[in-house]
Amino acid sequence: MAYCAPRQLSTCLPTIVPVMAQAVSDTHVKVREGAKEALAQVGNVIKNPEILAIAPILIDSLSDPEKTAKALEVVIETTFVNAVDAPSLALMVPVVQRGLKHRSTDLKKKAATIVGNMCNLVSDPKDVSPYMGDLLPILKQSILDPSPEMRTTAAQALGSLVRSMDDKDYEDLEEYLLATCKSEGGSAERGGAALGLAEVLGSAPIERFEGVLDEVLLQCSNRQAHVREGYFSLLSCLPNSMEEKLESYIPRILPTILGGLSDEMESVREVALKAGHGMVDKFAETAMPLVLPAIEKGLYDEAWRIRSSSVHLLGDVLSKITGRNWKIYSGNATVDDLEEGMGDKTSEAKIGEVLGEERRNKLLAAVYMLRSDMNPSVCVASFQVWKSVVRSQLQTLKTILSTLMDTLIECLSSPSEEKKAVAGKAMGEMVSKLGERVLSDVIPILQRGLKMDNMLERAGVCLGLSEVVANCSRQQISLYLDDVVSTIRIALCDPEAEVRGASAIAFDALFKAIGQRAIEEIVPALLEKLEDDSSNALEGLRQLLNVRGKIVLPFLIPVLTAPPITAANAKALGALASVAGKELAPRIPTILGALSDGMDDGDDPEAIALAAEKVVLAVPQDGVRMMVLELLRRLEDVTTPQTRASSARLLAAFCKGTALDFEDFKPDMVKGLVHLFGADEEPVLAAAHTALAALVGHMEASEKKDDAKAPSVSCGVHVGVVLDEVKQLATQAAAGGVTGFNRSKGLAPILPFFLQALMHGATPETREQAAEGLGELVQATSAAALKPMVVQMSGPLIRIIGDRFPWQVKAAIVRTLLLLLQKGGIMMKPFLPQLQTTFVKSLKEHSKVVRARSVQGLAQLVTMITRVDPLVNDLIAGIKTSDSGMRLSHMSALEATLGRAGKSISAPVVANAISLLQDLMTQEEDDVRGQAAAAYGAHAANVPDEEVQAQLQTLLEDEGVWTKRHGQTLALNSVIKHLHRNGRDAPAGAAIEAIMEKLKALAKDDRVPVREALAAVCGNALRVMLTLGNQEGTAKALWKLLSALVGDRAAEVKGEGLKAVKGVSRGVGLDKMEGQVAEVVMAVFQALKEKSVPVRTAAERCMVHLLQLYSGMGICEAVCESLKDADKKSITDYCQRQVDKGCDANALSDDDEDDGEE
Repeated sequence: MAYCAPRQLSTCLPTIVPVMAQAVSDTHVKVREGAKEALAQVGNVIKNPEILAIAPILIDSLSDPEKTAKALEVVIETTFVNAVDAPSLALMVPVVQRGLKHRSTDLKKKAATIVGNMCNLVSDPKDVSPYMGDLLPILKQSILDPSPEMRTTAAQALGSLVRSMDDKDYEDLEEYLLATCKSEGGSAERGGAALGLAEVLGSAPIERFEGVLDEVLLQCSNRQAHVREGYFSLLSCLPNSMEEKLESYIPRILPTILGGLSDEMESVREVALKAGHGMVDKFAETAMPLVLPAIEKGLYDEAWRIRSSSVHLLGDVLSKITGRNWKIYSGNATVDDLEEGMGDKTSEAKIGEVLGEERRNKLLAAVYMLRSDMNPSVCVASFQVWKSVVRSQLQTLKTILSTLMDTLIECLSSPSEEKKAVAGKAMGEMVSKLGERVLSDVIPILQRGLKMDNMLERAGVCLGLSEVVANCSRQQISLYLDDVVSTIRIALCDPEAEVRGASAIAFDALFKAIGQRAIEEIVPALLEKLEDDSSNALEGLRQLLNVRGKIVLPFLIPVLTAPPITAANAKALGALASVAGKELAPRIPTILGALSDGMDDGDDPEAIALAAEKVVLAVPQDGVRMMVLELLRRLEDVTTPQTRASSARLLAAFCKGTALDFEDFKPDMVKGLVHLFGADEEPVLAAAHTALAALVGHMEASEKKDDAKAPSVSCGVHVGVVLDEVKQLATQAAAGGVTGFNRSKGLAPILPFFLQALMHGATPETREQAAEGLGELVQATSAAALKPMVVQMSGPLIRIIGDRFPWQVKAAIVRTLLLLLQKGGIMMKPFLPQLQTTFVKSLKEHSKVVRARSVQGLAQLVTMITRVDPLVNDLIAGIKTSDSGMRLSHMSALEATLGRAGKSISAPVVANAISLLQDLMTQEEDDVRGQAAAAYGAHAANVPDEEVQAQLQTLLEDEGVWTKRHGQTLALNSVIKHLHRNGRDAPAGAAIEAIMEKLKALAKDDRVPVREALAAVCGNALRVMLTLGNQEGTAKALWKLLSALVGDRAAEVKGEGLKAVKGVSRGVGLDKMEGQVAEVVMAVFQALKEKSVPVRTAAERCMVHLLQLYSGMGICEAVCESLKDADKKSITDYCQRQVDKGCDANALSDDDEDDGEE
């Protein structure tokens, strides 16, 4: 075929030669010889003269591996003039493959070199394609070789193969290299892959590079350090592999490289720095406009490593321009060592010529500032770069001063504290070293800076001014004091808070430099502008207090509080107080005094009041005591209502807005505010109401800070204080109640103290006080004002009375509920069922006081409920099942129910009750008979008029056992009493006339209790008859009967008779008793001689009222005219003695308060 079809053979050689190359090493001699002969024939097909000349050597190396090195050496030393054809490649590639697989690094490097050259010598890149499958795997391994030279050569070989690859081979290779760049293997492997990928991308079309660039830049910030290192290695290799094709991508790549300079891993930072140097070395001259922006930005980066590396890179750039190595100035020198640099006359000029003066000035300004960097490495590097290009520091600074000042001001206005510190230090250093040589230029620049539109830049100007002032001598400041002062004044009135804050720092620096004069120069000017709200002078003063409150505040207070205080000055006090801090505390009385006066008679009281509220909220913790005591003192000031109202308003503002601790003063605050509820002036009442509500709100909010569902209990701690004040107010109040309680919702801020103590009081005494206090509130409040609070008060009382508490607590609760019923009336309707149950249960309490008040409650409640039968049934059941005192209480309640609501009770229930009462009227116990009779009488008094006489007759018909007679007599008395009370004297009088004979018969009863009860009957009957005007007949008979009872042999009967006489005397007018007194006076007078002290005492009181001795002797003398002389004299003498001693018309003993109506 070599002779007959050489062309066809040449196309098959990539397949044939590898097979024959293996055959030459066959164990069979003839096979080896045949293979060698065939290869020799194949060599004849080669057209390239250079390959043809060395073909025997190549063929020999295929049969003898020891000759591979010689063959590779020959190929390398051969100078190719003609293009390498496909048959030549077929003969060369097996040799190269063997070389790439050899253990010798030298051989592998030579083989890789041949691959790279071979691809450049072929006329058609496609001729190499058949060998890709063999070469690529070997080269992939070669770029991971431990030898750096081998990795470099293999990477270049890979790059040269790109032109011969199809898309699939390229994509597979690219994917492999990208994956290896982020592998967890050694840095050598990642570096080799990065080098290979760089060469591949350099040889590939630019579109291929664009396709992977975003991924590469993204992986440079991968969270895994080895991934970042691998991709930064790739970036470091790109400048050499891509050269000018990379220029347009520098703005995208260089910032990423600079970002890597601050990486936390040293290995990543080293690779990133290498990449940065590579960029600068390669493109500093050809692509300067693309390289510098990223470096310049890096000079101001937050990370010191980026700043340091950026300075290094900038030094490299400037070194290329000036031709001077910036690193030659090293050693132990610092920024303070020399004023003169190492640059020559042309260095700055060259830089300006290449970069332009504006950019040069910006870069030099940045380098000068970084000489003051907080990080030593940045500081030293900047110092070296500065010295390498600057010859005269003063001259250079004057040249770049405007740009430098702009740079420093911009950095001073940065949010970064570190950047501010660096810029401030740089400015201070400049002023400190050069002094007056630059001050004449620096001050005007700063003044112009205040006119900038950018707020941050104006703030930077102020910070710069503070550094200038801080680093100037007193003499230097005096030369420019007017300019400095005017600048600070303007800045303190700037519309922006940040600028004012920075100007305050400048003021502080000025104060440190010149002392009190700084205040005298600036503060008065600001005070003059307070009237103009648009001047921001007030905000400026606040900033001064922030930095120098201890010095400035004593200067301000006398001016701002001078009487008469204006709204503008008050507003200033309010604003300044929030920043005055602990310096405010000792001046609280002065300030509050002035503001309080202004709230009364200032030019704008409301504005002054708002300012005063700000002051009290600004008081620090150590000033709370002084402030609260001052306000409490003013609460007690009775000179003007306005003073009390203003103090209460300020206390309200304090309670609403403060987060400070004032627990120790709460009792006094509560006492003072509750006391104001008794004031007559509406402004005082309104302010007190608001203040107390705010105090309650503060206490409740404090409790719920940690747990929103926590019960409110803190107000209850002060229940004793509130109770005492409420009692005092009730005592001093007019008939309509306490004025503060009678306001709309006037009780709202008072109730929490009682309700919380009632529900959560720590001791029974506390709960008792709470219940008592609620009762006091009910009594001291009008019905209209009480109406909205009835529900709020009644619910807790009803809930708590069911718990196990001492009787004192329950007695206080029942009393308060009774008062609510009496005053609340229809407003209590929703609670009537619960109240009925509560009162009925309370009848079983052991305490007599609780039972008595429950009876009163039922008596009040029974007139309001619509269904009385259930109540009566409950009472009947209680009477049947209860013991002693509890039974009496149930009977008393039944009496009240029958008397007040008897007509509303159904007949069967009434019959049941009467049957029970009739049975009880015969019981052995006197108390039971008496109470049963009272209840029976209350019922009987409700019968129609025509049945009254029959009812009375019924009670006098039975003459059985004496206990029954006694019970019926008591019932008779009760019926007459209730009839008289109900105004039914006519039917009562008719019935009394009808039973007179039976009454006379009872007077002879052998039982003392019966006669004693009869005395009470006579007394009530006389009331009825005298009320009807009946002074003869029945009335006289009753007087005679009563006189007989007063003269009875039993002391008990005498006493009851005297009590009845006194009751008639007090209850009926003298005109209706005319001519009747003489009937009984002698009997009463005789009772004065009894041995029994109670009888004598009763007789003495009876005489006082019977003869009206408290009015003189007139009635006595008139009555005595009809008496015998001896009796007349005795009675007259006795009465005269009583008159002379002095008589009390209201004299009552402890047991006869009802004047015989029992």
